[in-house]
Amino acid sequence: MLKQISLLSATLLIICTSVTAQDANDFRFGLQISPSVSWMNTDDNRITNQGTALGLKLATQAEYVFSDKYSIASGIGFHFNTGGSMLSQYGGQFFTESIVEGQPFNNPAAPTGDQVLLDYSIQYIEIPVSLKLRTREFGTLTYFMEAPIFTLGFRSNVKGGLSGGGLTEQIEDLSIKKEVSPIAFSWGFGGGIEHSILDGTRLFAGLTFQRMFLDATKDKEYTYTGRVANDDPKATINSLTLRLGILF
Repeated sequence: MLKQISLLSATLLIICTSVTAQDANDFRFGLQISPSVSWMNTDDNRITNQGTALGLKLATQAEYVFSDKYSIASGIGFHFNTGGSMLSQYGGQFFTESIVEGQPFNNPAAPTGDQVLLDYSIQYIEIPVSLKLRTREFGTLTYFMEAPIFTLGFRSNVKGGLSGGGLTEQIEDLSIKKEVSPIAFSWGFGGGIEHSILDGTRLFAGLTFQRMFLDATKDKEYTYTGRVANDDPKATINSLTLRLGILF
């Protein structure tokens, strides 16, 4: 995680340096450390959400202010441990291209039974772009709304696990990069409050909802017992984030 934090800090330094010649009143920069909760859904009613994932967003934030009430917001950051758990009523063979302890996962040698739990823990590098609308100041407080928020994500690390389905023990820490799509694209909206503390510095807090457009998983090669061959159910990730940060 230290490697990611160093990269994020370097990115913020580059952004700040690149706009030193611009009108400082037109730009606002900041950082956010935001806990999140995410879950997965599919378009197959026999593969259902069974659990959430608690994650964390660590990101820079930049805003171009073009009026008192409107700005364009963007940034770059990491979304750690997004995903969740899905319960498959189909048995079969899953995570067929995964790696465990440097070796191909045997997946297992025989298909699992029904009611198998699939766990996903995905890390994305995210680049959001949004329109931000603000109210006038009420003392030291300003309320804001962001809509729409479009986010481009790049998969950077993925872990998976299997349990249930007649398995004698839970299988954890599978490297499943090949089982998850490398690019994610989502839409969302959010809102919150800013509190002015000193010389234009503001603390902010808010809630953001995010929903993925694209299929997050690559499971066409899975062997599901009792399912139509070559069927590829679409799985999407939804997340709710408590945004906490500071703007300068």
